[in-house]
This record gives sequence, structure tokens and C-alpha cells, in this order.
Amino acid sequence: MISRTRLVLIAVSAVTIASLLWLLPVFAVTGSVKFIDPTDSTKDLTWARQGGQVGLEVTDSDLNVAVKRVLLPVDMTTNAATAATTNGLATFTLSTTTTASATATTSLTTVATGDTVLIGINTNGVMLGTETVRRVLSINMTTGVVTLNKPLNATNAAAGIFKVNVGGIPLASADNCPTCGAAQQVLGTTFSNIGNNIFTLASVPVVDQGGSGTAMSVANRFATANADTAINVNDLYLATAAGAAATGVNMQLVQTSGMVNIGITGATSTFYALYWGSAANDTGATVKVTSQSDPAGITVVLTESGPITGIFRLNIVATSSASDATTNPPQLQVARNDQIKLWYSDASPSATISTTLTVESTSPVFSNLTPAHGAAGQSARPVMGGDVTDADWASRRALLGRSSRSTTTATG
Repeated sequence: MISRTRLVLIAVSAVTIASLLWLLPVFAVTGSVKFIDPTDSTKDLTWARQGGQVGLEVTDSDLNVAVKRVLLPVDMTTNAATAATTNGLATFTLSTTTTASATATTSLTTVATGDTVLIGINTNGVMLGTETVRRVLSINMTTGVVTLNKPLNATNAAAGIFKVNVGGIPLASADNCPTCGAAQQVLGTTFSNIGNNIFTLASVPVVDQGGSGTAMSVANRFATANADTAINVNDLYLATAAGAAATGVNMQLVQTSGMVNIGITGATSTFYALYWGSAANDTGATVKVTSQSDPAGITVVLTESGPITGIFRLNIVATSSASDATTNPPQLQVARNDQIKLWYSDASPSATISTTLTVESTSPVFSNLTPAHGAAGQSARPVMGGDVTDADWASRRALLGRSSRSTTTATG
């Protein structure tokens, strides 16, 4: 006979376990991987053609990270050179190397190895765009090629280069705040009338970062989170280029959608919106692709398909040439009948997830179709047949030590 006390303990334990099972997915969602059609992401890829492209997809909502739109013009120094950038590459080419250095330097006007930089559109000395900070790994002073710690998200023939020096001291590494980006610039000329006005934040939805006790400010903009469980005026700070409170404007309402209601009380100069918002992120160095031809494989970075989708994609080329992760798109060396393997290292919960895809050199050929292609009939139970010639399948059977037959007939 089970005592009442034991029954109560069992019941409590069951409730506790059920609660944990309910909470676990919230804090640690297991990712998934698959191969997709490089031209249509809604279709799965069942085989890869040597010389063709292969779509990679990782789904993991844990990789959605708030982008801190908090860097102000006072935090950055514009470099005299410009950058020729390509979406998906972790390198860019300087227009001139006269303001660059292959070794570290404290000069704010010189970009050097180890520096933290923002790459974007230069408009009147203000960094615009969607990039977050990057760390400079190396600079080739002969070619002007700069290597960064992660790929860029945009192609630009002459992007601005901004050296980040918060508080007048160059940051030792972008690792201090890898999701920091430029605060959104709001032109004062946008508001022509005194009274109620509206503008929209660029990175949405807005993240709950500030609380009534400690609202968003210049002092806590980088890493302090004081969420009060609601999106409101505590999550946004309007600042001047130098970091002071914007004048002639006060906030009335901030919505998750990014809509901001403000009151214009007088002459309003251009100001900057400091807040945490969502944007397309990337997988970093967590994805590897291998094959029998290249067991070491290449590490690639997949980019999120849009803010807060949790779906990350990239196309690679299945080539007979040597693998090269730096090309756009990246290349993986394969041979006919190789297995391409997609690996994803999920941090939470810790696991390595993978899937495979077979490489073929030619597409199957369909012939002698019965009834003929495009023909119609009145039979209630039609008989269908045809020959399928697949040279790659014959090769695979031979490799397995079985008799090969490249032509088969199916009836049904």
C-alpha cells in the first residue's frame, strides 16, 4: 500500500518534470539541417550534380540575437580609404593603403590589425547600413586586401570604413560587443511641425532591454539588460551625435513593431535612436561541409533569411576543383558518387547534427514512356511504363560489387 505522503511526492515530482519538459524548448531548441534546391528554398534537394550548386539550410531559433543599434558618430573615426565589399566574403579591398597598417596602432585615423571596424555607407561622415562590427585579422599592404573575422552582408563598390573607438579608446576586439552596430540616424528635417509625430525604427521587432529603474542610455547601451517585460519608452534613447540627450523631442510611445510616437517641442536637429533590435544574423563558424574527395571540408557561414526567422541558408558549388571557402559562393571538391555531408554544431543543447547528399555527374534519362508524354486516355486503370537510364546508379552498383543495369522498366 502506497502512503498518502508518497502519493503527494510522486504527484509533485510528475508536475515538476512536466514543467521542465515544457521549459526546455524555450531555452534550448535543437537545430535541424537539410539540403535545399539552390533556386527554390521550398524544395528539398535529393541529389547533387557535380559542377552545380547545392543549397544548405540550418534551422535554429537559438541563433536569433538582438543587434545593438548603439554606436554613435562620436564612437567612430572615418578612414580616408573606401572598401570594395562582396556579400558573403570575409575580405574587402582598400581603395588605398596609405591609411592602413599591417601591425597594431593607436592612431584613430589608421585601420590596423586587431582593430574593430564598421563597414557601411558613408553619408556626411555618418555610418549607415545594417552591418555589425568586425575584427580586422590581417591587412595585405601590397594588395590592400583586409581579412575580417566574419563575412560581410552587402556588396558595395566604395563602402565607408569606420574605426570604432568608444570613449576615445580603440576597442581591443569586436568580441567585446560582436552584435554592436550603428545607431539609427533620424533627420531633424523629417519633422516639419511642432506637436505629435511618428518615425519607424529600422531593426524590428524591438527588444525589451530597459526598465523603469534603468532605462536605455549611453552609459548602459552595450551589455546591460534591465528588461521590464514590456516594450516601452525605457527601451529607446534619443541622443545627439556626441551622446547627449536629443533636444526638442520627447518620446511618448515605443511599439514592438518599431513605430515610435514622439512629441516635437521645438527646433529639432538630427538625432540617433539607441536601442536593441532584431536583424538577420549568421551561423558563425558552426557549419562545415565535407565529402570523400575532401574529408577535411570547408567551414561556411550561413545567413539568416530575415529577422527572427531562425532559418539560415547558403549556396555552395559542388566542384571537381579544389575546395575554396573564400570564393562566392564557396566551393567544395567532390567526385561522382561522393557523399556530401553537412555538419552543424548546435551550442544549446550541445550536439552535432548532420545529413548527407549523393553527388551525380549526369541527370537520369527517361524514355519509351507509356503512354507517351502529354497523351491522354479513358482507361480507368491505365498501365504506365518507361525506361530510366541512370549511369551514376550503374556506377554505384559496380562499386558495391553488384551487377549493374543502367536501364530499368517500371510498370504500375
